[in-house]
Amino acid sequence: MSQSGTAAPPRRAQGLGKGQGLLGVTMPTCQDPTVSSPSPPSSSPLADPDVPDAVGWSLLLLTLVMGAALVATTWSGLATARDAGAALIREEGDALLRPIRSNLRSLEQRPPPASALEPHVAGADELEEGVTFVYTFEPSSGRTSHAGSSRLGLERVAQETLAAGAQSPLIVEDGVALLVKRLPPGPRLRARYPDRLIPREEFTRIAIEFTPHAAARLESAASRTLAVGAFATLLLLITSWACARLLRNRARVAQEMARDRRLAALGEMSVVLAHEIRNPLASLKGHAQLLAESLPDESRERAKTERIVGEALRLERLCAHLLEFVRSGKIEPKQADIAALIRESAEAVGEAEVELVLDEAPASWPLDELKMRQVLVNLLRNAAQASPAGAPVRVEARVEGPTLCLRVRDQGPGFTPGQETEIFQPFHTTRTQGTGLGLAVAQRVVELHGGTISARNHPEGGAELSVRLPRGRVPVSEDAGG
Repeated sequence: MSQSGTAAPPRRAQGLGKGQGLLGVTMPTCQDPTVSSPSPPSSSPLADPDVPDAVGWSLLLLTLVMGAALVATTWSGLATARDAGAALIREEGDALLRPIRSNLRSLEQRPPPASALEPHVAGADELEEGVTFVYTFEPSSGRTSHAGSSRLGLERVAQETLAAGAQSPLIVEDGVALLVKRLPPGPRLRARYPDRLIPREEFTRIAIEFTPHAAARLESAASRTLAVGAFATLLLLITSWACARLLRNRARVAQEMARDRRLAALGEMSVVLAHEIRNPLASLKGHAQLLAESLPDESRERAKTERIVGEALRLERLCAHLLEFVRSGKIEPKQADIAALIRESAEAVGEAEVELVLDEAPASWPLDELKMRQVLVNLLRNAAQASPAGAPVRVEARVEGPTLCLRVRDQGPGFTPGQETEIFQPFHTTRTQGTGLGLAVAQRVVELHGGTISARNHPEGGAELSVRLPRGRVPVSEDAGG
């Protein structure tokens, strides 16, 4: 055994043969004829762990597509509302300007005096949509007149009106619209051009400033629709995520219930083994041993008798493992020296060469020392049996946040796809002489500590089993485990 980076060769755990990864066992179950084997769990789609995940991802994808379509539709509606808003603003400006132009048509003076413009601004105060500023410009004389208050500024309005020429521009900024048009020609202008068309540049220009409430309401409604669509999409995503999580939880509960049923049946069977098989088996083994000792060493009869003794020992080990599995349901935690616990477990494995990496191991940790020693011995034996002769098994202990992490790595070929979870099932083994209960016992003990055990193929080769034990999940008393 080597420590903290000094390599020494390994062995592996019960339930494995050489060159087989950290596995449990695939062997026929030893069962009393009077005890019916546990009925398999009902075949439900939820029993397959891939089904809830597939359904959940499909539900999320469908919701995402529906949400994207909803948001795209509402966004398109907002863009359409904005495009329609420009036309609506011009129509609104034309409607406000129409009575002003009609009233100023008959006036001789160009540009109209401010007194003629003020009633139109004042009258608009009573309307939700109204004119807040009127400005006129006479091109031939350069004179101007205005009434009301401009939010764009008099200078800006004058510039836009002068630059308008024969056009009728519409400017919208910060919720304010400015529309520039021409006034109908007065008597004086018509007299100047009695026989021909009046040039457009000669017309008096009028600009009105107003608040486009109708267009603002339209865009606001479209924005609210977009917000509602985005909220509905978010709600759909949250709901589908919750449903997918519920499906996974239901699948997990169904798997746990099926496992509990198997364990309950196994417990009943172990009681039968203890009372109906173990005691007669001990008697059979003892008499067979006595018979073997009385027979000549090289006789065929002694060889056959020793084979009976060997099979009796194998059945005795199976009964012991079954009882060990059933009795692993209670723990007595106390503060334990982790480094010492790992060294003792490595020594118990026997001739296996174990590399210990304990530099970052904590001084103590709350756990059931006897049960965790059993877990480590199982893992180390499996690793040693899976590794080639002379290849060391590596065991590492370190603290990661609030969790104690124990890792056992072999030098074998690793796992085939799917074995990472199958190895923890009772009676799963690839050895004809194994029981397939070592890793099942290890998983049960670790879970009783509030921890987890997992298996994977190490990136550098071989299989690795990781045990994670949280601090504080196990109640610790001064006399616990004493």
